[in-house]
Amino acid sequence: MPPKRGSPLHDLHRFGVLVRDSARLFRRLLRNDIDEFQLSFNQYLVLREVYDVPRISQRVLGTNVGIAEPTIVATADALVARGFLLRERSKVDRRQTNLVLTPAGRAVAVRLVRRALEINRFAVTDMTEREAQMLRDLLIRANGSLLASIEAPDAVPKRRK
Repeated sequence: MPPKRGSPLHDLHRFGVLVRDSARLFRRLLRNDIDEFQLSFNQYLVLREVYDVPRISQRVLGTNVGIAEPTIVATADALVARGFLLRERSKVDRRQTNLVLTPAGRAVAVRLVRRALEINRFAVTDMTEREAQMLRDLLIRANGSLLASIEAPDAVPKRRK
């Protein structure tokens, strides 16, 4: 049974809902910019990640952005077809295919990353720099705990019946 409204645990109970709502609002604000380039949200995530990590393998890319391998291949195929990405063989491991931004892909990625940063800055306008940093640090820790629970499901307390 959820905690009663007004109790200290009520907001904690809603933590996941609040995080989801924030993510939904960020996405909604960025959606118009993504739509301008006729990209899916997954394609945006791929461009952003390749921008952050040049010459990334498809497998690592999929892991980093949380997209299954078959979907990441199809997403990369679409971006290659549009001239935003190139595939190149790794010089270290010839079996590995890396993804690289083309100049057109870099231009789109730069524009979308700048817009995402503007939205992030706007989201914390009513916070001090210290509060914004604390929020970021706490979310990183919460994400780390959740990721650890996925990797070791027995670490999560069992649901009460």
